Amino acid sequence: MANEIPSSARILCHGACQWVTKAARANLEPKPDDSHSNLGWNGTCSALVSHSFGDQLQLGFRFSDPALLLLREGEVVNALELSGKTEAVVESWVN
Repeated sequence: MANEIPSSARILCHGACQWVTKAARANLEPKPDDSHSNLGWNGTCSALVSHSFGDQLQLGFRFSDPALLLLREGEVVNALELSGKTEAVVESWVN
């Protein structure tokens, strides 16, 4: 299909969103319906983001230039472009 997302892009997006939900699960009080780990849209930075944790921190994923984002009070304070990064690099950055 002409409009199908290449599997490599699909895999990258899926993996990146999993890092965001892992951060939420590690830092937020669990809820019975698992809603603590869901993602919301931040239109300012055009990214899916976690709920706030710690010192008003959020982790997010921006699709346009695949990158993980660290936000404080809704503003991007750090970013890791994912192109060419290994999982070890991503894990180190997230931690």
